[in-house]
Amino acid sequence: MRVPRYNPRMASAKDSLSQSAQNAAIEHEPGEALRNALDELQKSEATLRRVIDTIPAVAWFGLPDGSKQFLNKRWRDYTGVSPEESYGWGWQAVVHPEDLPPLMAKWSELETSEEAGEIEARVRRHDGVYR
Repeated sequence: MRVPRYNPRMASAKDSLSQSAQNAAIEHEPGEALRNALDELQKSEATLRRVIDTIPAVAWFGLPDGSKQFLNKRWRDYTGVSPEESYGWGWQAVVHPEDLPPLMAKWSELETSEEAGEIEARVRRHDGVYR
């Protein structure tokens, strides 16, 4: 078996290469960790959406300004309005015209007070009847 002779220049080059490999691994890990975290988040979101779509009630998620970001399958089935049409402020099209102003006023009041609350409003079904 041949034993290589110690060469200080080769040792320095080897150390430099080793450090470069470690740096590359360190730089690579955060990107990979971020991708893994994003994948897990997307799986979790998909699971949550499936759960929300299976509950026997209309469910939605709105931003503080009142615009809607998520409406479950029951909303779509009940109103006949697609998610794309309902997102943002599109959901207002199915609220009874007499109920919309007090609904928006109450929403604004609750948002300002940061308290929980509720209000009822008639919503148009897919057959045009308000309930």
